[in-house]
Formats: sequence, C-alpha cells, structure tokens
Amino acid sequence: MNDKKRCNSMKKLLKKHGQSHLLRFYGELSDNEKTILIDQVEILNFSNIPAWIEKYVKGDAQITIPSQFQPAPSYPAGHEIEYAEAKAFGEKLISEGKVAAFIVAGGQGTRLALDGPKGDFPISPVKNKTLFQIFGETILAASKKYETVIPWYVMTSPMNHDVTVKIFEQSNYFGLEKSDVMIFQQGTLPNFAFNGQILLADKARIATSPDGHGGSLKALFDSGAVADMTRRGVEQISYFQVDNPLVKLIDPLFIGLHAKNDAQMSSKGLVKSHPMEKVGNFCISDGKIMVIEYSDLPDEYANMRN
Repeated sequence: MNDKKRCNSMKKLLKKHGQSHLLRFYGELSDNEKTILIDQVEILNFSNIPAWIEKYVKGDAQITIPSQFQPAPSYPAGHEIEYAEAKAFGEKLISEGKVAAFIVAGGQGTRLALDGPKGDFPISPVKNKTLFQIFGETILAASKKYETVIPWYVMTSPMNHDVTVKIFEQSNYFGLEKSDVMIFQQGTLPNFAFNGQILLADKARIATSPDGHGGSLKALFDSGAVADMTRRGVEQISYFQVDNPLVKLIDPLFIGLHAKNDAQMSSKGLVKSHPMEKVGNFCISDGKIMVIEYSDLPDEYANMRN
C-alpha cells in the first residue's frame, strides 16, 4: 500500500478516535517525513488508547492502600542447611547455562552531569570503571568461574540506544563475545495532553516516552530476546538496574532459592533501619504480593509490628 492510501486509511482511524490533529501538518512534509509519521500512527495501540485516556489522562485515579496486609514471604537468616542446598542448586543452574543476565539501561546520566547513557558513568573509586564495565566484567568472571556462557541482555531506550551500542563496540563488549550480548530497545508510549489528544514532538513525529520497567517484559518478547534464551536453554533471568553497582548480579544462592520455590519472580530486600525509612515495603494483601511505596504508606501502618 502506498503512502497516499495509507494516509487515507489513517485519516478515518484518527477521526474515529478524535486524533485527526496528528496529520495537521501532513501537506507540509517531505515524502520521507510522511512515511515516518504514518509508520508511527500505524503502530499506535488504538484498542487500548481510549481506555488509557479515560482512566489515566482525564480520570482522577486514587491510590487505595489496603487496610489489611502482612509481610511478604521471605527468607531471613538462620536457614543454613536449606541455604547450602539452594546455593548448590543455583551453581548447577549457572554452570549448565540456564541463567542469563538482564539489565535495564534506558536512562540518561543527566542527574549525574553525564551527557550520555547512565551506564557510561565512571563510578569505581580507583580505576574509574563505568557501570557497564563493572557489570560486563562481573558477567565475564562468573562465566569463567562456572565454565559456561552467561548471555547478557541489555535494554536501552530510543534516546540512548545508538550511543550504547557504540560504547559496547568500542569497549569490545568488555571481554564478552559479541554474540553473547544482545542490545535492544524498550517500547514507547505516546504522550497525551490533558484533553486526551496525542502530542506531536514536531510536525512529523509523535511525542513518546519509554514505557517503564514494566515494559521490559514485553520488550524481551518483541526484541527476540526470549526466543534467543529459549534457543540457549536459559530458564532463569537475573534482572538488575543500571544504577545499582553493588548488585550481586549472578548470585547462586538467590537463583537457587528462586528456582527451588518455582517462583515467577523473586526480589531482594533489606530490613528497614527505622519505621520511616524511605524505602518500599514488600507486603501481601488479598493473596497478592505487592510493594507499597513509603510515600503512600500512612505513618500508622509504617509503625506496625509483628
């Protein structure tokens, strides 16, 4: 279908959803710009957009904090025998190539006064290694220790993808094989005005933003990362964020406990230093595990015991 036919089809769809303004400047665009704009319009999720507008843009959604909740299931200290078994199981999974590393690295280093991806921030105190280098060398060391290949999946965002790829190429993938490092972009969602209209970044481009940490699950499938993991026989994903240099990203005990419990998702947490510490709270309410942010938790709940 040529661009003229595609445009006519888009006009009908946009009019139906009250978004005709997206083609307001169409007649002023070059042929290449017209194609870019139509491509963007065609991938908009119009099956969900009306509901998003009503609920999140025009609506006034209120956060309801559950009045009844308990601590989430956890493993505190004092389980030495069980921990030893779990660690051995985790080491077995790693050595069999069933564990992959997955980093979400779509952020820019703006608040760190860095003009580039946050992962390129030099943070080690002696050698000034970047976050990416620390993680890459950690994965390489674990691969050698367990005599296996630990593939690394790196999720970027549209704003830093090309630069991130260039950093990895110039750094020779931090000693890892290029074929064992997969760099892909997370998805984006359109930006809305308060009246529900989708915003334009310029005459030929829709304004979008990355779809957040939750979008990483969809991106793993859309990018082909899950297919690549399936081909490799990966069963467990060690997920971490780019601004966490102290993370033990290949932790056999944690991986072993997660796998032995057949858990869908596991997370590490610390005991709060005091009731009002500004950290999220792992809880279980109505049979669901959740995190209640400190900013949403009433003081009376924060001070609860037992």
